[in-house]
Amino acid sequence: MIIQSILLLIPAIQVGIVFTAMAVVGYLMVSHAVTRLFGKKYA
Repeated sequence: MIIQSILLLIPAIQVGIVFTAMAVVGYLMVSHAVTRLFGKKYA
């Protein structure tokens, strides 16, 4: 039973890692774009 639960957890962990990576990349892209747009005004 323990092995089955671990095998079921592995895909969920992989999906979580992928979503986390996508969220981090998206946040970095948005923050970079905002910095380029508004950085000149406040700098």
